[in-house]
Amino acid sequence: NTSVFHLIERCEPVINSISLCQTSDASKLILKNVKMKNTVLSILLSLLGVLGLFAQSEKNVNFAFTDAQDLTMLGQLFPDNPNPFQRVDTTRFKGFSAGESRQVRSSTGIICAFRTNSTIISVKPEYGETLFPSNTMGLSARGFDLYIKKDNQWLYAASAVSGDKALNNQLMIINNMDGEEKECLLYLPIYSELKSLKVGVQQGRTLLPLENPFRHRIVFFGSSFTHGISTSRAGMNYPSQLGRATGLHVLNLGCSGNCKLQPYFCDVLCAADADAAVLHIGCGMDSRVLRVGTMNHKWYDVDFPEVIEERKRYFTESADYRMLAGYARDCT
Repeated sequence: NTSVFHLIERCEPVINSISLCQTSDASKLILKNVKMKNTVLSILLSLLGVLGLFAQSEKNVNFAFTDAQDLTMLGQLFPDNPNPFQRVDTTRFKGFSAGESRQVRSSTGIICAFRTNSTIISVKPEYGETLFPSNTMGLSARGFDLYIKKDNQWLYAASAVSGDKALNNQLMIINNMDGEEKECLLYLPIYSELKSLKVGVQQGRTLLPLENPFRHRIVFFGSSFTHGISTSRAGMNYPSQLGRATGLHVLNLGCSGNCKLQPYFCDVLCAADADAAVLHIGCGMDSRVLRVGTMNHKWYDVDFPEVIEERKRYFTESADYRMLAGYARDCT
């Protein structure tokens, strides 16, 4: 900030003079320069005051909290789930193992979207079961990831996670923003179950639902790569990146180590509120479409041109099944 730099410039000659105290008669210098002492004190107090203006925290801000369900929830396979932060209601869909159940109850790919002119954003999460995978950072597994729209692009803004022993505490996501209204996407943790979530902004500032910025509803089924394992933040799994890059409304059913298209996963895919599309990115020579059928959905296998060329020697396209050559980010 310009004011801070000006204060530093003013402090520099005083600091240099004080440094001379180490090699000269300090007592004489201090006695002769009482005014300098007052100047130093004044400048330091001013500097602390300026820094205080920029040091927003939960302690010096009065928040107004809104239930995330009253904002815009995106990325939900089933928008009518009893718990809107779970991808799959395991009381409705049976057959999952204990590990699979924990995964599908996590909030991978689910977004709370809103617009606000607050200079600070905070959350109050209530966690259910939390997982601590050895191959994924806590910031991704249990944290929140904020993107803000600028020049028609979704740009990374901030991310945050509470300490493992204080997960349900209020958590500041970002502060010191200007007061202009911003469109925000807040990605929820990829490997933890949320029971509730509240979003907080400064009292007197606006916090409103954001109109859905995405089109269509495309469900992605896959293993760790789809789930986002080993990603650094919750919004960095490839379906989420693809959604921001293309404007597609992606629904993430990635489950690390569990993408065999078991019958109960088929039940979820068939029942999901999706626009009849299953994408298999990087399909190689996988024969899944022959083993399980298209399940009355449009099924697309996507891979590099040379792979699809070889694949077409062994697989036949149909009205419900197509093979696409290209790159994931080119699919619009």
